[in-house]
Amino acid sequence: MIMMKRYKKILLTGVLSALSCSFVHAQELYKNENAPVHERVMDLISRLTVEEKISLLRATSPGIPRLGIDKYYHGNEALHGVVRPGRFTVFPQAIGLAATWNPELQKRVATVISDEARARWNELDQGREQKEQFSDVLTFWSPTVNMARDPRWGRTPETYGEDPFLSGIMGTAFVNGLQGDDPHYLKIVSTPKHFAANNEEHNRFVCNPQISEKQLREYYFPAFENVCEGRKSRFHHVRL
Repeated sequence: MIMMKRYKKILLTGVLSALSCSFVHAQELYKNENAPVHERVMDLISRLTVEEKISLLRATSPGIPRLGIDKYYHGNEALHGVVRPGRFTVFPQAIGLAATWNPELQKRVATVISDEARARWNELDQGREQKEQFSDVLTFWSPTVNMARDPRWGRTPETYGEDPFLSGIMGTAFVNGLQGDDPHYLKIVSTPKHFAANNEEHNRFVCNPQISEKQLREYYFPAFENVCEGRKSRFHHVRL
């Protein structure tokens, strides 16, 4: 009888211990680097309050210490070299890089840009010393794959010209150079912009361009489509 009670006690302790381990594991699924990315993301999102989710939609997202989320001030540029913070190598404007007709060279340029960005990130104590807004060096609003149809836009040097095919090829090479070749992690987050049909500056946040379905699909979309497909199964953002 005594042995039976001891056995039950040991069994109960083992079950509770297993349940406790499972509970802790489930609690910290988003921290498990071996778990599928989608499951980690969904687990983390499920732990965020509505207010916290809204705060993360900002370009200057505050940290959420209880979940181990650091502040994140994204919104930097790297069209032909990192813009800020500090000094970086400056390459020719995008329109000049496009004139090389050389996607391999384009990728090498973007690789140097991402190397320097990662170096500055480490120099800033993994971003902890990054104080300025729009100065993140892990996320860049680049490249620009809009069609440069009208020079009055004023930002045509940011683009690869008015040809959808060339823009798609050069844009893909640039994204690949920024984001790197690691099968699991992005070296830098590239956000091809501005989707789509953007070539007006003074009222670009409120204007309503009238473009036919034919023009959109045959002229304005292909460069973005090429860039996305060129990344194969790798995920990246498209900036609106």
